[in-house]
Amino acid sequence: MATVIFDWDGTIAESASGITRSVQYALSTVGIEESDVNELTHFIGPPLSVAFKKTYDMSDDDIRKAILAFRTRYETEGLLECNLYEGIEDLLQDAVERFGMSLAVASSKTESQLHRLVKHFNLESYFDVICGSAPEAEEPERIKTGKSNKAQVIEKTMHLMEMKYGELVKADETYMIGDTIYDMEGASMQGIHSVGVTYGYGQRADLEKYGAETLIHSVDELYDYLYSLSSL
Repeated sequence: MATVIFDWDGTIAESASGITRSVQYALSTVGIEESDVNELTHFIGPPLSVAFKKTYDMSDDDIRKAILAFRTRYETEGLLECNLYEGIEDLLQDAVERFGMSLAVASSKTESQLHRLVKHFNLESYFDVICGSAPEAEEPERIKTGKSNKAQVIEKTMHLMEMKYGELVKADETYMIGDTIYDMEGASMQGIHSVGVTYGYGQRADLEKYGAETLIHSVDELYDYLYSLSSL
């Protein structure tokens, strides 16, 4: 039985609007005005602290202020400013009911955010595990291990699935599907298959660079790919 782990943003849901508008608002609180939210899509995926520093060379104080502002808007408005990709719910349903797969969703969003989204779109019945990122209190541990936030989320997801199944999850039968380098990197660290979707917010060249074994260009193509796995 194949185990398939899905990223959320840019894989299951079109969530750019809520994230970029919240980033736009956060930037305004530290005196940076960005009129075009389309210029902020690179904030989808990486940790905010990294993106703020890399893009604007912010001071630590401004980064903390911007992150707080982002969270304030995102929790109250931005989280649900998203939509499922067309066809994705049918894909999830058939993956479970027709293809006999075990599914999980692993996201850098917090646990509470991810559970709210999955519940909002009535997708709970499709996932054996719903796993978000660790709380900030565990940040020192992430730094100590040298693993990215997403790599740790994927590792935790597999552990939770093993606890649920009562047996080891076989790496050669496990697939990570996501749209960014962090998904590909995390899959590589866990020794599982990496599947990059180009319909999300990452770049094809980056997905290839970070080890995507397969590239998928649409939800329909992803459906066909999962069907092919079910017949192996």
